[in-house]
Formats: sequence, C-alpha cells, structure tokens
Amino acid sequence: EGSVDRGGRTLPPVQAKPPLNFEAEARHMLRQGEFEDATVQLRLWQADQPFAADPALYLSYVAATFAEDYDAAIRACEKGLRANPDNVTLLNNLAFSQASLGRVVEASKTMERLPSTDALRDLLVLTATRGLIAFRQGNFEEGRRLYQESILGWQKDQKDSTSAARAAIHWTREEVRAGTDHAVDALAVAARLCEHVSDDPGIEILRRRLIRQ
Repeated sequence: EGSVDRGGRTLPPVQAKPPLNFEAEARHMLRQGEFEDATVQLRLWQADQPFAADPALYLSYVAATFAEDYDAAIRACEKGLRANPDNVTLLNNLAFSQASLGRVVEASKTMERLPSTDALRDLLVLTATRGLIAFRQGNFEEGRRLYQESILGWQKDQKDSTSAARAAIHWTREEVRAGTDHAVDALAVAARLCEHVSDDPGIEILRRRLIRQ
C-alpha cells in the first residue's frame, strides 16, 4: 500500500529491489536435472558471489561432469580458489578437469596442493581422481585399482549408491577410452550400480552418454 505524507498526499509504494535468487534457482534446476539452465544460474551466482566456495563448487562440477566443458570448470575452480585456496573439493575438481584435458602434469601438481584430510568422503573422491590421473598417464592397472577402491568405499563404508555409480561410470569411460580388455567388466559394474539410482537425473545422463561411447 502507499503511504501518506504530512501534507495528506498519498505516495506510491516503495519498489523494493527483487532479491537475487541465482542460488535457489540453480539448486532447483539441478534437482530437476535441468543442467544447461542450471549452468546459466550458476555462472550468475558466481559472478554475484565471486569469493564464495559454493558457486565455484557447483559450477565446476556441472561444467565438468555434464557439459564436459573442462575449460569452464577450470575457470570456475580458479576463481573459487582465490579466496578458498585450501578447499579440498575445488582442488579435486580442478585436478579432475585438468586430467580430463590430458594435462596430467598440472593435475598432479594440483593434487600436491591438497591439505591433509581424514574425511572419508573426501578421500574416496580423491582416490577416484587419482585413478583418472593414472589412466591418463598410461598406468591403467593403477588407475583401475584406485577406481575400484573408491567404488568399494562408496558401497561398503558410505552406503552411497549414487557416488559409487558415478565413480564406476568414470572408470568405464577411462577403460573404453584406453581400449583395454577390462572395459566390458567395468561397464557391467557401472550398469549394475546404476540400477540402484535410476531416479537420479544426473546418473541417467552419464549412463546414456556411456552407452553412446
């Protein structure tokens, strides 16, 4: 409603500036599996909060995992790391993106920047990323062992079917890319694990991409 000044005149209501809902919109779109639209909101969120870790985390994850735009993921990580240089997940996402582009020397150096952590979830994520780096270095046996270790940890220790399936999909991607004899076995593991998370839109996108690959 309008207000009345001392002269008895009715003044128009104050027009409040609409709130910036980039974070809320991005989170909603991610839950719905609308990753392209979410990316737009995530970029706006990071531009609005350039020193916050969360927008960098989400944007780098979505860019690397679903868009496979590793350069964009690296840029998001580097922005976030300016104010959060010891953020384990940002450093992991940066190393993952660098390794996915074949920049394994840079990825290894990024992993060396990691602070010590005893958080099991962080350790399992980092183990899978080390598996990726090993594959891209041509050390397939070591990469396979690390991926399997990560998958087993997600299954047995964390009871996290989604993360186990995601790790298995990335493992299979590397076996297929390397043309190894273990690709079929890895695919079977990934398919079995994906059955337990059939309602996750992100896993479904990755599963379909893997089948095309």
